[in-house]
Amino acid sequence: MKLTYGVDHTDVLEGYTRSNYIGNLDNRKSTSGYIFMHIGTMISWRSKLQDCITFPTTKLEYITTFETTKEVIWLQ
Repeated sequence: MKLTYGVDHTDVLEGYTRSNYIGNLDNRKSTSGYIFMHIGTMISWRSKLQDCITFPTTKLEYITTFETTKEVIWLQ
């Protein structure tokens, strides 16, 4: 996914998010993360193993979107 914030192309905040459903087979937890770029430079990133086991994948996407939204609000 890609999130773009800004009107002028010289002052754009870009955000990308990704999740991996049950990426860790040992404990059945998923990994999610995001990256934010401003004027082509990475300014914030995170990759985290989830604290809980998520079933179904919709719950994982909700958690990932929530964490990414908190970061974009802080960055603004």
